[in-house]
Amino acid sequence: MRESIAESITSTVKDLNKSGLVDEITMKNIENLCLPEIEEYHSEKIVNIRKKF
Repeated sequence: MRESIAESITSTVKDLNKSGLVDEITMKNIENLCLPEIEEYHSEKIVNIRKKF
């Protein structure tokens, strides 16, 4: 869900930039605000992390 929201926002800002409603600086700021992808952790990986710490 988070990825689709970030993609939607980025896509909209890029379209607004192409139409001249958003400048390059604002577009870069919006892109930088989008959160990075969240890595999926399978149960085995979680168990191994817990054992490690």
